[in-house]
Amino acid sequence: MKRFIVLVIVLLLIPVGGYSLDTEKEKKKETKMDDIVVSAGRIDESKKDLTTDVIIIDKNDIENSTANDLADLLFQKAGIYVKKYPGTLSSPGIRGFKTDDHGHDNGEVLILIDGRRTGTGSAKIMTKNVERVEIIKGSAAIQYGASAIGGVINVITKRGKDKKELNFETKYGSYDFREISGSLSGKIGKFDLSFQASESKENSYKTGAHEKYENTGYDSLTNFSLNAGFEFIKGHRLGVIVSQFDQDKVGTPNKLSSNDPNDYKDVSNMSYDLSYEGQNSSGSLLWKIKEFKVIDKNNTYRVPANSVTITETDLIGSQGQFSYVSDDIVLTTGIDYQKYENTNSSNPKYYEYEDTAIFMLGKLFMFDHDLVINGGFRYDEHTLTYENQKNENENFCPSIGMGYFVTDVIKLRTNYSEAYSVPSGFQLFVDNDYSAFGWGTYLGNPNLKPESSKTYEGGIDLYFNENNISITYFRTNFKDKIISYEETTDNHRYKNSDRVKIEGIELSYSKRYENLFNQDLSVKPYFNGTLLTKYEDQEGNKLSQTADQTYSMGLMVSGFDGFNSDLNLHYTGRQEAYGSVKQKPYTVMNLSVSKRFMLNKAGGLTVKGEVKNISDADYDSVYGYPMSGRTIYMSLRYDF
Repeated sequence: MKRFIVLVIVLLLIPVGGYSLDTEKEKKKETKMDDIVVSAGRIDESKKDLTTDVIIIDKNDIENSTANDLADLLFQKAGIYVKKYPGTLSSPGIRGFKTDDHGHDNGEVLILIDGRRTGTGSAKIMTKNVERVEIIKGSAAIQYGASAIGGVINVITKRGKDKKELNFETKYGSYDFREISGSLSGKIGKFDLSFQASESKENSYKTGAHEKYENTGYDSLTNFSLNAGFEFIKGHRLGVIVSQFDQDKVGTPNKLSSNDPNDYKDVSNMSYDLSYEGQNSSGSLLWKIKEFKVIDKNNTYRVPANSVTITETDLIGSQGQFSYVSDDIVLTTGIDYQKYENTNSSNPKYYEYEDTAIFMLGKLFMFDHDLVINGGFRYDEHTLTYENQKNENENFCPSIGMGYFVTDVIKLRTNYSEAYSVPSGFQLFVDNDYSAFGWGTYLGNPNLKPESSKTYEGGIDLYFNENNISITYFRTNFKDKIISYEETTDNHRYKNSDRVKIEGIELSYSKRYENLFNQDLSVKPYFNGTLLTKYEDQEGNKLSQTADQTYSMGLMVSGFDGFNSDLNLHYTGRQEAYGSVKQKPYTVMNLSVSKRFMLNKAGGLTVKGEVKNISDADYDSVYGYPMSGRTIYMSLRYDF
């Protein structure tokens, strides 16, 4: 806190003078594409100025979907692979790389909330207080450090705006699902506030084959999120974000073939953010400071054995950055710090992980903003400590890219970047016997090296007649991948393996048709997909739990004085489950339909119906763990 206060005072002393930007060039810039992206360069910027592939899931997409949490939202909208178990374990994947199931720092895709690390998994991030989600496809290590080899998923929470909103909602559905929620947001003078709270429960479900999958429900889930700010001087905002996720008696059913009806876990995540954002009067100098703390807990209860496994991760961190913005140059430099304290009831019982980094990002605009060149670097020092053992690493990651508007509607882009992922405390120091679960023993390897990658990509973006089309080719050379191997029978260790190559093509498309047939009718088709043409090690073995192709597509319809609908389809292709076991492809369709009725001065009432897995498909996101069959939900929301 002392560091935070000192930095705020220093930045307030920066002169507020400066020169204004060329407004005519800015207007021309905005006509080509007006989406705003925060995560790609750590400051607000137009999507047209990026040299990488970025997908934006906006507020309208979120509200019209059937998704309750981030994992479901990415599954439906982003066209990426999502590995999901019953309960709260999930792992989104981008370009053949995945997050850790719990969202910790030993994955290869990084999840952020408002630009900082989450310390938790995507199934614990609810969508009701989310403004938008930005997905950077490809390495983003220079911006955010370790675990961003495949990409970054940045969740932007809502802020209060001039329009005041207050609503309450009740929702009922299959398997005795019940939820009550409410939200309040608005801005009064210099204060802004956005608050959301919800509570729900759900019983065990049936699969698409109509088999009862016992122990797949939960007793209760409570969630709230508060984002409040005070703009004490124009352009200077102090912000506080508090969020909580608490889910009790979440079933841990094991595979359907060996369904466990009793074991369960209690999971929770609590986070606090304190931030200050400022700028000079012209907006040519910008600065941000943030301090945050996350407490993530997972307690697993083995009922017949009357035992409990306790895992807690405490994360504290600080971010500070300073930007210079002119019409032709954008420079950002800063410092990141984070410290993880991990406590477990099994070995390693306690370890710490610290990371201190400096970074610099830059953009140069030429030829009336038709050419953009961006680049940067990041230097990190990592220390992982367990008892009297230390694992120390340092990493330097560069990146450079270029985008060029051949015409006002065609942009070519190319990018090169390097990234890495550090080994986890478990991989370094574990020493446990899991024979009771049939897994044998596991021993860590304190000599593990970080995983590293080099990514090359090129693409074309087309913007015409409200069409947005992006096509990207990418290739990643990945080395020192950390794998477990059987040293002797039933005795496992970790090692750095040989090189891996991943290549593929990404395609995204969307278009909004307004006032069709001269009526109050808007239609938006959308598509996001990835095709992996190569994902194998140097011996030619395909990567396990990696789908060869994933697509999300749909049609959104709105109009007729408050009508909205979203028909969505997701396809996941073939994948190697493990060993010689192959997992079949699957397709899942979802539908939401809503209508808002205005009640004069009394407010508005919205009726919404949802159907998940319309075709009652029998599919496994993870081999042996089938997901729910068709489910139906109805909700009523009253807006004051």
